[in-house]
Amino acid sequence: MLETGDVNAAYACIQAYHDAGRELFVFFNSGDHSGASQPHRHLQLLPVDCMRHGLQTAAQGSEWAVLADKICGTEKTLPFTVFTSPIRADTSAEERHLTYLALYKRAVHAALAIADVEVAIEGEAQISYNLAMTSTCMALCPRRAEGVSINDGDGNEIGKVALNGTVLAGTALVKNELEWNALKTTSEMMSCVLRGIGIPSIDTPRFEQ
Repeated sequence: MLETGDVNAAYACIQAYHDAGRELFVFFNSGDHSGASQPHRHLQLLPVDCMRHGLQTAAQGSEWAVLADKICGTEKTLPFTVFTSPIRADTSAEERHLTYLALYKRAVHAALAIADVEVAIEGEAQISYNLAMTSTCMALCPRRAEGVSINDGDGNEIGKVALNGTVLAGTALVKNELEWNALKTTSEMMSCVLRGIGIPSIDTPRFEQ
């Protein structure tokens, strides 16, 4: 679990970028199914303009924006469950950390589907999850799998698409052109991957505060 200082330090970096006229995307991978590349706890920071680079020539590339910001505080439904909360620069470090804990509790409840589950807020996390932060939004999604195998048009497995916290930015990395071509074939292919790594939205139980 992240501590108050972790969340506050990450947001301080975000705010520094924002004050300079740029935006920063921070993400955290926690657990075996989160897409974490290193066993130790670490937050990762990506300039938003770097993620946008190269999309200008793609279809609708100029309209691209960080996914977490686009869905924050809305009723938009994704193939996988994401919990979001608006955040502001004038929010205290303690309040920002409490927001993170509240999102985590909702994710645990959704993952375990037990209304009276006891949620640990210190030590090791009970579930795998991805956390994302921007200057205006905090988002957290519970994870069931690191990745999903994909097939070509003949049903032959061509690889496994593994996703980490950058999925909350609306981006995904693939290993080769075969995987990329398979994902481009139909939108349903990517939807299957997203449903497979997280909790499908239709399976999300109601959470009582």
